[in-house]
Amino acid sequence: MEKESKAGHDRLAPVRISRMAFGVRYQPQYGLMALLGGVIDQVLRQRGTPFGPETFPLSETTPTAYRLTDSQDRSLRLSTHDTVLQLPLGTANFERLGGLADQFQQFVLTPLRIAGLTGIIRYGVLVHLTSVHDQLGLSPVRTYLGPDTDARSLSMRFSRRLPSIGALAMKNVNDFRNAIYAIEQAENGSVDISLDYQEYFDPALDQNDWQDRPFPQCVRRAIEFTDRELRQWLEKLGARTEAA
Repeated sequence: MEKESKAGHDRLAPVRISRMAFGVRYQPQYGLMALLGGVIDQVLRQRGTPFGPETFPLSETTPTAYRLTDSQDRSLRLSTHDTVLQLPLGTANFERLGGLADQFQQFVLTPLRIAGLTGIIRYGVLVHLTSVHDQLGLSPVRTYLGPDTDARSLSMRFSRRLPSIGALAMKNVNDFRNAIYAIEQAENGSVDISLDYQEYFDPALDQNDWQDRPFPQCVRRAIEFTDRELRQWLEKLGARTEAA
């Protein structure tokens, strides 16, 4: 799991990223359930896989999904409508995201594509910053509700729809990007921040499209966008950023 690629170009996040998630959503394909057992075997046992039994010693099965997990907040879910990888990260080095994206593509998405998965409608990359209050100069409650507020907690979520650069030059293509921002301050003052970067495909990607638009390319764009947005957001909150 520690192998890193150059996809992140040594870009450092403004603060440590505590958790991350990669997601691929597709049109519901219930026949896929009969094939997912074989895909799971490949995920766990391919030569060089970082997602083997030492990473995911536990498993769960439902009528529509397989879920690999452990006792440390790691999970990989493959279902009839999406595939989601969630891992703790604990670093400010975006290069870790790039390396994990390459591994996710090679050891999870490629077996799914070979199994016949198609109809890809969304890519997603989520980063989560936990307990960043010690690095903030300003309280989110006071920043957004005013200095005289008597509120003790805050939960705020908003989204922005962004144009897809490629779609602007193509007829009958309605691709777009979306970003979901969330900030939460608990009554004890603890602050969590997350940013979910998404790319939507309309029409959905078929087998050839999917192969030509690999997931790691989305992650590279997500890194650039997330880095810029987090820096602006944390600057507003008076954050003391780090470089580790």
